[in-house]
Amino acid sequence: MATNVQRFSALVGRESWSTYVKTYALGAVAALLETASIAAIFPLVAVILASHKGAAPAWFGGGSAGSAFGLLGLLYVAGLALRAVAIHQTAKVNLSQGYVFGARLFEKALNQPYEWHFSNHSSDTRAAIISDAHDLISFVTIPLGRLISQAVLVVTVTAVLLVVHPVATAVFGGAIVAIYGVIFVLLRGPLKLDAESQIRAHARRHRLSSEAFAAGREVRLSHLEARFVQDFEAASDQLARSGKNRTAFTELPKLVLEALIFTMLAWVLFFALSSSTPIGASYLPSLAVFAAAGLKLFPMGHQVFVNLATLRSGWPLVTKFEQVFQGFQPRGPELPCPPLRNGIAFKDVAFTYPGNAMPSISGISFAAHLGQKVAITGPSGAGKSTLIDVIAGLLQPTAGVVQLDGTDRQTAHCRSWQKQLRYCPQSPVLFDVSIAENITLGQPCAPDRLQAALQLACFDEVLDGRNLSLGTFVGEQGQNLSGGQIKRIGIARAMLDDVAVYVLDEPTSNLDSATGSAMIARVFAAKAESIIFVVTHDHRLASLCDFVIDLSPQDDGSGV
Repeated sequence: MATNVQRFSALVGRESWSTYVKTYALGAVAALLETASIAAIFPLVAVILASHKGAAPAWFGGGSAGSAFGLLGLLYVAGLALRAVAIHQTAKVNLSQGYVFGARLFEKALNQPYEWHFSNHSSDTRAAIISDAHDLISFVTIPLGRLISQAVLVVTVTAVLLVVHPVATAVFGGAIVAIYGVIFVLLRGPLKLDAESQIRAHARRHRLSSEAFAAGREVRLSHLEARFVQDFEAASDQLARSGKNRTAFTELPKLVLEALIFTMLAWVLFFALSSSTPIGASYLPSLAVFAAAGLKLFPMGHQVFVNLATLRSGWPLVTKFEQVFQGFQPRGPELPCPPLRNGIAFKDVAFTYPGNAMPSISGISFAAHLGQKVAITGPSGAGKSTLIDVIAGLLQPTAGVVQLDGTDRQTAHCRSWQKQLRYCPQSPVLFDVSIAENITLGQPCAPDRLQAALQLACFDEVLDGRNLSLGTFVGEQGQNLSGGQIKRIGIARAMLDDVAVYVLDEPTSNLDSATGSAMIARVFAAKAESIIFVVTHDHRLASLCDFVIDLSPQDDGSGV
């Protein structure tokens, strides 16, 4: 148990664990106060009985039964008030710290190196951040807090009963603990399997929903709706079975215990009635304590088991998150990259993706100086996307070097280097905000600067001739716009800043010939002092560049 607590505290972090401990301690104190109110019943009943005989016990200081009732009531109300505070604080801390954990996981995943994402499915990562992080709250942090306070209450109340009647308490308590223990041992395996099944089902549902909505057009045209729905229903059914089993497993012992306690009470009553010695008033304090304790112990004892079982079913999440964090690569140091003064050079650069035997690009050598326009051509699969990722510093060469003004570019330089570069992908990603916000990405931007970027992308003509404005919302993934309009937003986004290097991937795709030519002419003229890399299959566009890097298989990879 201690090892598991250490694992959990290491997972959530020292600061969060300290907050949890304070909250759990508050719950434990509330349980102790409730126990005190139960223990006070014994002397209270003794006072009441003594007062009927005309004298209170000496230890009570001559107090009345009314005073005893008042003291007990005050103690009981204080216990309830503290428990209410503890419940509120526990819910607040569990939810807030649980979502803090999810946010920390999101930050870690978002800041991973670009190549980390090659071996980690994005939908699985989203499932961990959203569903699994939420389940960690429901199945680990909340049950752990409840378990601590309930266990304290059960142990302390049992201690009071052992003082009042050790033999009966030991027999009853031992039997109940033994039954719960046997059931828990029998259910450990099934609970673990159900939890692992639930984790897989969550990931499957996220993956199916991501793929179905991302490829909505293809899904409909290929009539794949039924297949996606069937697979999603299967994963949902798997989740339902896991939840059903967990509920059944945790409620089963309660039925067994109710039958056991009923049988035991029946036997006690039978022997008491058949005994020649009548039950006298001396038994009343003990019976009162047992009755009050039973009201607390039976539901609390069962809740201890329920929370233990819930923790057991949630513990695979802890193991999963440990593996997730172990899979994260630590963020290395960042070094400033001086402003580019001359140019960028590749010297016999190669890159091989993890797990691949053959390099995606190899033997790439060229030198591009400020003011030059460079075309990157080649068939699909030749490595054009890999090359621009290496240029952009998203990937570091597995062989050869990239030099900036004659100095080798290190991994630590890449974040700073990327501030000197703007990139327009072949299929720009749009957000469900306005056209203006998609271009500026929500950053402050002077109107004249925005207007200049629109003109370079030939988007000002679209705004003038169509029922569009900068305030028009583009819809999810730009569904309210045409392919050409989406492309121009991507170009305008890249042109918004004056930087040393621009990388444009198929900049004229989805544009008619006249618009494409006009846009390239404007961009080349406006960014005459920058290096512009243009990935293209258009030989006419390539001919406008200073030189071409041809990645066709028959080429040796050198710049031409």
